[in-house]
Amino acid sequence: MRLTVLGCNGTYPTPGRPSSGYLVQTEQATVWLDCGTGTFAALQEYVDPADLDAIIITHEHVDHCVDVLPFAYSRRYGRPLLGPIAVYAPASVPKRLEALIGRTGSAVFEALTFNRVDLGTEVNVKDLHLLFTQTNHPVPTMAVKLTDQAGSIAYTADTGVADHLPEWAAGSEVLLAEASYLGLGADKPWPHHLTASEAGELATAATVGRLVLTHLWPTNDPAQSVEEASETFSGSVVAATPGLTIDLKESNGAT
Repeated sequence: MRLTVLGCNGTYPTPGRPSSGYLVQTEQATVWLDCGTGTFAALQEYVDPADLDAIIITHEHVDHCVDVLPFAYSRRYGRPLLGPIAVYAPASVPKRLEALIGRTGSAVFEALTFNRVDLGTEVNVKDLHLLFTQTNHPVPTMAVKLTDQAGSIAYTADTGVADHLPEWAAGSEVLLAEASYLGLGADKPWPHHLTASEAGELATAATVGRLVLTHLWPTNDPAQSVEEASETFSGSVVAATPGLTIDLKESNGAT
């Protein structure tokens, strides 16, 4: 399995740094994981969108879902016309998109087949297994553990501290964890996100192989995020950046 970071900014994009979005590729499957602002353009640098097998959207906040709309326009109005693609998401996601563009008379939704995911939902996309769990966030949000024959990548999506997440992520080769804030958890401005040190604590509790910090606040110093996460996790820690690849088949895990 290979993970390519398309975007890793929390909340809003900045030049050269889209919001949350990732490309996951196995021997058989090609999946777009979260469709944050700017990630559809980034996706096209790596794959033909027509080759996608499925899309996963973890929740309705626009920095995770909004770029599925230009994708749907391209699929519905481009040439050749393509049939609908499976989208795995909480039930609130299509409602949010409908509120943005309206459903009546819109052909956009003809390009997307939404499949509701909840706590404990399991899905197979070709040779890729998906296990979803709910996170600690104000809207329904699903973390997803992606597994193929090479191992597992656990993606927290947006979350605050949640007692069940270590068991869900346990033993994963890679934990892709949000790390919106710096400093102490007690001082963070919003409880429904993690600090870098809290992401490190989650990695330690889950005994994962390595930690990749993402959903970084745009004005934070990624090097400081890595330093703070390394104080609570003794394994390898890196900050996500657009273009970073994580390959579970490679001994060093990244290129």
